[in-house]
Amino acid sequence: LELDPRNDLYLQNLSQAYLLRLQVIISQSQLPAAELQTQFSNNLGVAIQTAQRAAEINPRDSQNWFNLGRVYENVILLVPGAAEMTFDAYNQAAKLEPNNPIFVAALGRSQILAGDLANRNNDRDGRNRAYTQAIASLEKAVALKYDYIPAHFLLAQVYEKQSRSKQA
Repeated sequence: LELDPRNDLYLQNLSQAYLLRLQVIISQSQLPAAELQTQFSNNLGVAIQTAQRAAEINPRDSQNWFNLGRVYENVILLVPGAAEMTFDAYNQAAKLEPNNPIFVAALGRSQILAGDLANRNNDRDGRNRAYTQAIASLEKAVALKYDYIPAHFLLAQVYEKQSRSKQA
């Protein structure tokens, strides 16, 4: 970053490095809870800031929005409001590259997580809405590239979660 602070690729990679640090922090059960929370919050903040900065520097690069979506997606189950931020970022990436099934499938994957979170919170309507949205996104990804295996796999998962084994 010292060489070129306006290079969005550097910022993308830095945000991913902070996501990896988050995984290490979460696995450190020997630390006191307050310390874990502080380290988690600080590193998540930097991951989000760097990913947002990349999108600000080059908002026409779909990879910057995809990266921002991945940062938020990693904490959907932990951070209130992260699901909506994830959806916004993935939708922006898909808007910039409408024929890319990866972005639409990522949106579907994050919608499944949002459904799982709603289910965990006993929000049946929220769960059903999120799973329905996930199916629509994943079917769109398959329509864009029929042999895109991750979309088929995720579709099978969401159908299974809805007890629709025949479609799975």
